[in-house]
Amino acid sequence: MAWVYGGPMLSGEAPPNSGDAASLPDPAQIETLPELAAALKALRHGLSYGALDRAVGGRAKTPVLPPSTLSDMLNGRSVPSRDTVVKFLTACGLQDVDQQPWLAAWERVDTSHLRRPAGAVRVRQAQPRLLGVHASIQVEPGVEGLPVYVPRDADADLRSAVTATAIGAGSCWSRAPRR
Repeated sequence: MAWVYGGPMLSGEAPPNSGDAASLPDPAQIETLPELAAALKALRHGLSYGALDRAVGGRAKTPVLPPSTLSDMLNGRSVPSRDTVVKFLTACGLQDVDQQPWLAAWERVDTSHLRRPAGAVRVRQAQPRLLGVHASIQVEPGVEGLPVYVPRDADADLRSAVTATAIGAGSCWSRAPRR
């Protein structure tokens, strides 16, 4: 990750997060609000609330990142808005591409309260073989005679559903639009 700080600094001062990226939390491991708060606190790298706010254009009378919002976010009192997280990450020096894993972590935390069907798992935790995804065909280069398409378990049902839909809607598909 490239850490680039966009906020104010004194001459000769090292930007926050310019050190070892390995010492920063891994956003892919964040699942809960306390984990998110602790990770964001570590990412803050000792910047004051005022410095964070100034880094994203805030002013004393009109803060962009109010101290109460930062306190709630960094102490895990509430899930911040996506906009607040983006502004915070920007203030910490993360560019757009480096913000994506953090926004994915925020989304996991923000949606953790939603009800899911029994046995549901997150996509990244799913096992492809249990979902009917077949392993790719591994062959030596130059081998001929492979099938153009390998049928899947669900193909027959899918073909039937598409055909039934096409027959039911066939009259509107086969006519040219009226003018």
